[in-house]
Amino acid sequence: MKISSSAKLLWAAAVCLFLAGAPALAQATFSNQVVTTQAPPSTGCVRPTPATSFLTTDNTVYLYFEAIVTTSDTLTNNWLAPDGTVVAASNWNSSPGNFCFTGASLSISNLPASQLGSWQARVYDNGQLLFSVSFSVSTPAVSGPTISAGGVVDGASFKPGPVAPGSIVSIFGTVLASGTAQATTASLPTTLQSTQVLINGIAAPLFYVSPSQINAQVPWEVTGLLRLILRSRCFRTTCRPMWLPRLWLLPRLGFSSSRMMPIAPL
Repeated sequence: MKISSSAKLLWAAAVCLFLAGAPALAQATFSNQVVTTQAPPSTGCVRPTPATSFLTTDNTVYLYFEAIVTTSDTLTNNWLAPDGTVVAASNWNSSPGNFCFTGASLSISNLPASQLGSWQARVYDNGQLLFSVSFSVSTPAVSGPTISAGGVVDGASFKPGPVAPGSIVSIFGTVLASGTAQATTASLPTTLQSTQVLINGIAAPLFYVSPSQINAQVPWEVTGLLRLILRSRCFRTTCRPMWLPRLWLLPRLGFSSSRMMPIAPL
């Protein structure tokens, strides 16, 4: 069957419309793609030292790559988290030539637990995946709490020695708590910032906790030689309970615990 000239014109027009609506193909060629802790220089193209694993204390992951592009290339970037979250990032306006591409970065200092693990830095050309770079993010190993020498003292005099039921005991050291908090009610809590002090097995009321100092009240009901145990958290995990130096117990003080007020740190 012979196709008329008008049919040929309609067919050509349809093909043109189809091609016009089709996405542009990726044409860029790439090399030297890395992720790194090194911020890009303000000028010049110097491939940074690559890394495959990062700690949250590194704060930022930077992406670097080089590519030969044309005016029809549109490069974009995102970051794929372990929990499937996609973090949108950079896009670059393309001019024809051979360039290094910087400016794509990911903040990792405050990642939730669900986003610790394997990540991907992904680069697209005209919406099509051009390449990806895999890396991992983890938290630094945190040692448990330590107590300073002579670091368990009377909270009034800040001197070592016997303490009385209802009095304040101060503990000094490192990594004693995950943060800083102070009791805000007359009824003192026994847990602040996931930290507890057990005195002869009884949770002591807490006035104040910080990574370097704890102020606690000796429970009124304790008797005999005091055995102190510190329970706290090491980053996102619970530290092993820590035994503190023992304290001798003085006779009871002559005032009610209800009149005790929180004290500020040193």
